[in-house]
Amino acid sequence: VDETGDGVIEPNELVKMIRLNKRLQEGAKQNALDLSCLPPDVRDACKAFDADGSGNVQVSELATAAKLYQASKEKGRRLMKLVSALSLILILLLLGIAGMTYAVIMLSKETEYSGDTMKVKGTDDVVRVGSADT
Repeated sequence: VDETGDGVIEPNELVKMIRLNKRLQEGAKQNALDLSCLPPDVRDACKAFDADGSGNVQVSELATAAKLYQASKEKGRRLMKLVSALSLILILLLLGIAGMTYAVIMLSKETEYSGDTMKVKGTDDVVRVGSADT
């Protein structure tokens, strides 16, 4: 109320306070809050709740905003669960692909080791290699 901050309420400050109180009381009779009574930063935030653009936030508009906020929070929770489930599926698919790749590589080999000896897979034949020196 004391706009000058000098500790004294000037007549014009008292008039502003009385007008503000009157607007608040009129709004209370209509189950509404006059946005012009609020500080500018709060007023800007509350304009989102004023669905009809009247400059007043009706109780019904505030209730609708609260319901929409709750619905938004619930939707966010559902989306987070969906993202988590899809991430888990993606990880399982990647592990499956890695396992299948390893299996294909192992099954496509034509040789195998037996101790220190390399043998043709499925037989006891030792793998023979030629020399490039000949």
